[in-house]
Amino acid sequence: MDQYDKLLISLLNLHSSDVCSIHSACDDNDHFSVFVTLARKKVSCPYCGCNSCLSNGYYSRNISIPHHAFKNTSVFLKVPRYKRPNKHSFSNSYTMSPANSKVSYDSIMSVMELLKDPKMTFSSVASFTGLSESTIVRIFDKHCHIPRNPFPEVICIDEVYTKVNSFNAKYSCIFYDFYNRSIIDVLPDRKKNYLHHYFQSLHNSRELLNVKYVCIDMYLPYKQIAQIYFKKALICVDSFHVIKHLNESLQKLRIRIMKSYSTDSNK
Repeated sequence: MDQYDKLLISLLNLHSSDVCSIHSACDDNDHFSVFVTLARKKVSCPYCGCNSCLSNGYYSRNISIPHHAFKNTSVFLKVPRYKRPNKHSFSNSYTMSPANSKVSYDSIMSVMELLKDPKMTFSSVASFTGLSESTIVRIFDKHCHIPRNPFPEVICIDEVYTKVNSFNAKYSCIFYDFYNRSIIDVLPDRKKNYLHHYFQSLHNSRELLNVKYVCIDMYLPYKQIAQIYFKKALICVDSFHVIKHLNESLQKLRIRIMKSYSTDSNK
């Protein structure tokens, strides 16, 4: 194993003892590929702890890595598999990427560094790294933990449609400071069970008692949650939805009255 191979192993967050063989190639489109076969080791079964594990071949993984020279790089990894006498199979762990993920730790760090720039969007980071936009959003949601602001005296609860959401939810819930016009917190789901879990996990639940007014739309779970956790607050519906509801009711009334007359009526 020469110095170049050792450098590649180091960049891939591996150790020389982890690797059985490694070689690389670059095609005409400057796409850099690294082929790695991990070494077999003496392992213990994660199910029963026995040391009599047998070889069970390899399984392949393809991991994408944004190259340091900004060229898209792919790592083709062969990971040893083992089986114990009762036929359960498993593989040894490695440090290139999270479990069941094709995105390396190096890619995750690169994505998070790029997103620190306010001018960078999910789409632009996706083009820059060669990952999909949905993958960029999932990385950001998983690894970006922004502490929420304290709840003020007057808050608004609303939702926004989310194109990509790891919670399989169409809408994210937003808590908004009415007077300061700033976001208090953003939740990935607006369903009642998730909101219950969120408020029950707050360390300083006493601050909820300081809230005097909660402004919501006509989504029933918001009212139910506000009644439970903002016990001293007056709950109101925002003016936009009130006027919208009145206009829709007036329109329905107009149509119903109009249909009560025949088409040849002069009234």
